[in-house]
Amino acid sequence: MKVLNCYSLKGGVGKTSTAVNLGAVAAADGWRVLLIDLDPQGASSFLLHHDHLEGAGLGEELQKKKPNLLRPLRATNVDRLYILPFNDRTRFFSSDLKEIDSLEIRVSKALSSIDDDFDLVVIDSPPTADDVLKFQLLATDLTLMVTTVSPLALRATIEYLTHVRDQYRSNAPHRTTLQMVETRSKRHLELIEDLRKITALNLTRSVIRRSSLIENMALERIPTVTAHPRSTVAQNFLSLWRELDLLS
Repeated sequence: MKVLNCYSLKGGVGKTSTAVNLGAVAAADGWRVLLIDLDPQGASSFLLHHDHLEGAGLGEELQKKKPNLLRPLRATNVDRLYILPFNDRTRFFSSDLKEIDSLEIRVSKALSSIDDDFDLVVIDSPPTADDVLKFQLLATDLTLMVTTVSPLALRATIEYLTHVRDQYRSNAPHRTTLQMVETRSKRHLELIEDLRKITALNLTRSVIRRSSLIENMALERIPTVTAHPRSTVAQNFLSLWRELDLLS
């Protein structure tokens, strides 16, 4: 089972739409996918028709002696795509982790409880506190940083990657992908070429173009790649999924 962590340093850059659409693309490829919604806004849960989770969620499961992520998960309107929705306790997820001894062991147990049931876990992460970051680093095969073609956003991304490397001595695999790209903008295209020279970003070749179809996800409440599979932006997500190549 592979674990993909979708992360951004600020809201509104397309992190959730990336997580949901990559999960849907993987499911269409035949992968059994679980999307874990850790973002307190609960946008992934809303988009997949599970606005709030009744009962125990991830934080509560991690506190149990034998955590089992099968208990709180829910089916979605996409075949082979399941979600562990946001619940009110997610707002206190960081404090939950502080109360747990042997975090590494508990995370390992929680993920092993679904290892035979899923091929891929996609984490829709919040702008992180350090305790949640530790969870992400422990649990993740690849962190996908999502940002826009904005100098300030990109500067913050580079600083974050430096923080992870220095604070946690972590070389956890990461890629950075760009959302909301204006493919007809000469300025955007020139800036992207300059960004490819910054090795710390490890920028993907695939980019996600700006599209009203992504904005309409909030109205349609279904992944863009599912509702509009032949659209250019759906092909962008498919290209990104292929490039990440989590089988390698």
